[in-house]
Amino acid sequence: MRITVWAVPLVLAAWPVGAVTVDLSYVEQAYVRAHPVIRVSNEKSWPPFNFFADGKPQGYSVEYIQLVAEKVGLEVEFVTGPTWSEFLDRIRRRDLDVMLNIVNSEQRRIYINFTSAYIISTPGIFTRGARTDIRSLGDLAGRTIAVPKGFFSQDLLSRKYPGIRLYLTRNVVESMEAVLTGKADAIITDTGVAHYLINKHGFSGLNNSAAISDPMFVNVMNLGVRKDRPILHDILQKGMDAVSDAEVNALRKKWLDPMVGAHLQSPLPLSEAEKAYLSARDEITMCIDPDWLPYEKFDALGRHIGMSADYFEAFALRIGKPIRAVSTETWSQSLDKARARACDVLSLAMETPERLEYLNFTKPYVKSPMVVATRPGASFIPDISSIGNRPVGIVRGYAYVSVFRSKYPEVPVVEVDTINTGLEQVRDGKLFGMVGTLTTIAYAIQTGYVGELKISGRFDDTLDLSIGVRKDSPELLGIFNKAIDALNPDQHRDINNKWVAMHYEEVPDYELLIQLAVVFVLIAGFLAYRQVQLRKHNAELERLSTTDRLTGLFNRLKLDEMLELRHGEFERFGHAFSVIMIDVDDFKMINDRFGHQVGDRVLVKIGETIKAHARSIDSVGRWGGEEFLVVCSETGVQGAVVQAENIRAAMRETDFAMGRALTVSLGVAEIKPGEAVKDVISRADEALYAAKEGGRDQAVKSA
Repeated sequence: MRITVWAVPLVLAAWPVGAVTVDLSYVEQAYVRAHPVIRVSNEKSWPPFNFFADGKPQGYSVEYIQLVAEKVGLEVEFVTGPTWSEFLDRIRRRDLDVMLNIVNSEQRRIYINFTSAYIISTPGIFTRGARTDIRSLGDLAGRTIAVPKGFFSQDLLSRKYPGIRLYLTRNVVESMEAVLTGKADAIITDTGVAHYLINKHGFSGLNNSAAISDPMFVNVMNLGVRKDRPILHDILQKGMDAVSDAEVNALRKKWLDPMVGAHLQSPLPLSEAEKAYLSARDEITMCIDPDWLPYEKFDALGRHIGMSADYFEAFALRIGKPIRAVSTETWSQSLDKARARACDVLSLAMETPERLEYLNFTKPYVKSPMVVATRPGASFIPDISSIGNRPVGIVRGYAYVSVFRSKYPEVPVVEVDTINTGLEQVRDGKLFGMVGTLTTIAYAIQTGYVGELKISGRFDDTLDLSIGVRKDSPELLGIFNKAIDALNPDQHRDINNKWVAMHYEEVPDYELLIQLAVVFVLIAGFLAYRQVQLRKHNAELERLSTTDRLTGLFNRLKLDEMLELRHGEFERFGHAFSVIMIDVDDFKMINDRFGHQVGDRVLVKIGETIKAHARSIDSVGRWGGEEFLVVCSETGVQGAVVQAENIRAAMRETDFAMGRALTVSLGVAEIKPGEAVKDVISRADEALYAAKEGGRDQAVKSA
């Protein structure tokens, strides 16, 4: 391997003579005198940021480090030749001082100190030719991705998308060639780099099939400094802080054409005080609600998951510092830790006078209407005050407790530890209802209380959730407000779509029209409005309580209702019906191999396939997990078996993008005189078990 070291003069003609002189401490000045030259990585082919051409190092990052070095009195020697993986080994062995355009990660922080970010770029998925079947990372399950060895995306893909196969290369050009020659299906790379190399090497067969919305794949470019020289890190950070907007714009104009520039973001526009605050911190600590899905939760392995986890991944990337969730067992504990400054921020919190004593609050970034959940037998609640003296639960420590008590003093409030604790008490009849956001209540019902609870009423109130920031850190408040402003609509939409598979339709407000109408029209309009409102509320509540959140099919509650209806018709009029119970074969293997996100998409497609091969008079729903049920109206067992075989064959012919056919096992049973619904379901389940025992991928009818 040939390695070349390039010494670069300090004076750059491209920059104005009156460049800023950085105020270094005595110790820092002594360090510069003792170590006047820094050895910096120069990649061969990562244009327009860092590459080698015309006999010298070039690119945005190359000239940026030269500019920073000039401001602090250092000289740069570029090391050209090693691969990215070899550069990582060199800085680990302390044979290299600085790495350019490197992403901050937990593993790398073991041997590298990171500066703040100097530019942020969005990656894309590039394929050979136009591919309509690859629009997101999820579409790559079972396919092969070319990745340069040691790139940050290699670790991310291995951890977050285990269903994707990796083809490791030496550099981006090799990865592109692997896609063009059919060795890989796609490459994930920085959009600007890809366009530059496609034009340079004539890779006209490569197309940008999709952008990547997962914020963890955004290229947040930092300077990485060898761990044993923290003083060099501080010196370079001072040099970066002294780089002016005019100098950055000159670099952009020189190296980034409009197409590439459209995919780039500048680091957050932080003040000097905010930069100094972050420079002094290794990490930011955060307290969350440990049991509040889909907003947030600690899973069984103690990992922070949910909507706030995805938001804070995006925040951490823009801020350039890791954000660590502090372990707690209840929301009350999280509040206590925030009050004691054992954590820097609360991830999702509502502003209250009490909390303002120890927290500042950002602008809201998550909003949801408030609802009440009851047992299925309760009537729709058009007015919350109509609950009367029946007790409702609200999670202890939630800001809405005081709001609710103030607005509805006649309704008793019982504070509970978690949302699930309250829902259990509602299910068991100890509470009339549980109050919470539509997002959390609907999620909890669909994942744990289907058929046992329903949403019975909605409040006029909306829960506006912000980041709570410790009172003694005003700089951190400004930083997070800027991070919230930097979120784009696509990020909000993607996070909501990932965790919240339902929408609550807002009722239009006709108040202004009513006020302008005559008395008779006012009264009539108001009554009509109330009727429309009630119908829409009822329709939405009906949908929420009868639809499976993931697949959009009937849920267990609705299937039970349809079974009872068919059973009543059978007993009164003799109209036969049959049931088909369907279970996906080896579904655990799909989750283990490809991940739960792929598993969820498979379940959605299975539901669509079953629905497409059922009759309009049949009821199709998700029975639970990977089990589905078809209630076949006016159908005997022989007709149901034919329908089951059609579904089984259709499943084998459907492409689930997993590299192999997917099969299902089916159990079929017809209602018999004197049987209850549970009996015919039990016989269908036994037939399904027989299909599994008989080798799977078959339909078995009950005797």
